[in-house]
Amino acid sequence: EQVKWALENYVNIYRDFFAIDGILGQKSEAEKFPGAVTTYTFEMLMPDGKALQGCTSHDLGQNFAKVFNIKFLDKDGKEKMPYQTCFGLSTRSIGALIMAHGDDQGLILPPKLAPIQIVVIPILPAQNLIQKAEELKNVLKHFRVEIDFTKEHSVGWKFNEWELKGVPLRIELGQKELKENKATLARRDTGQKISVSLESPENEVKEILESIQKNLLERSRKFLKERTREVSNYQEFKEIMKGGRGFIKAFWCRNPKCEAKIKEETKATVRVLPFDAPEEKGKCIYCQETAKNKWIFAQAY
Repeated sequence: EQVKWALENYVNIYRDFFAIDGILGQKSEAEKFPGAVTTYTFEMLMPDGKALQGCTSHDLGQNFAKVFNIKFLDKDGKEKMPYQTCFGLSTRSIGALIMAHGDDQGLILPPKLAPIQIVVIPILPAQNLIQKAEELKNVLKHFRVEIDFTKEHSVGWKFNEWELKGVPLRIELGQKELKENKATLARRDTGQKISVSLESPENEVKEILESIQKNLLERSRKFLKERTREVSNYQEFKEIMKGGRGFIKAFWCRNPKCEAKIKEETKATVRVLPFDAPEEKGKCIYCQETAKNKWIFAQAY
């Protein structure tokens, strides 16, 4: 129960904050943590078609307690060995974020994670624009806002620089906007530009940031769905792994010999048995022996 609780928390972080979807489930015997009874994982698919193990959660049973002779006294004063768990999410999550959402212009950070959610850029270093930028920052005080006051670079250079850094929303302030009491907002995820009133922009800004967060997760889910293919023929399996790769859903008999041969011949490993995978009747993708579940295969980092 604790092991699945930890995994679900990590999955929620990836989906709700990183805006990356994936497949959660159980590792095979060969892929589980050495010494663990069971290992659970969240497998994400990166743009190059390779899998990235986002996090793991392990049920260690009493295996490590026995090896290291760990004991405790229970409430009745009896000596017992503990059951242990182990789980973690590491810096690879940063790599996942960069790969999943980055483009040719640089990073694209989900608003919930971005250290700077909004950058305000005065088009000219005019005093009235600088003053308006400061007023706007104060109005948007519930968001993480930065103003680019630098004078040594052109406005185009600034736009590119902040796009490179992945800031979700850019607010452009020029003399024309000021005259109309409006600002131009540019979304990092789509490049769309939106004109908003400077009277009370808080709600519109909030809605746009929420829309960006939602759009990034929907993109991730769409990619995952499109690049997860069900295969029953081993030749097709090999062709996919030679080409664009991705997740392959296929029957596997759980024989480690088949698992090893598939890895040797295609560089693909058994990534995960999804929690929602039903028990079915089928034939192993490799040996054609009886198999009960469809597992997810992929090449991994």
